[in-house]
Amino acid sequence: MLMKLAEGKCKIIFLETICNDKNIIEKNIRLKIQQSPDYAEEPDFEAGLEDFKNRLANYEKASSTVYFSIS
Repeated sequence: MLMKLAEGKCKIIFLETICNDKNIIEKNIRLKIQQSPDYAEEPDFEAGLEDFKNRLANYEKASSTVYFSIS
């Protein structure tokens, strides 16, 4: 129903940001674990950290970077 209501009125935009700074990535991962409901019941922060990094590695295997240039 939502798609029908939006037909012809909405445009889709995909925005990807790339960060290669390992310190920023590590800080963001730690913040994610502290705030995510996925890890609210996890008493061992390091176990949560390892789980998240494994999940991230799986996402990276399945995704690809979109390169687009406006010339």
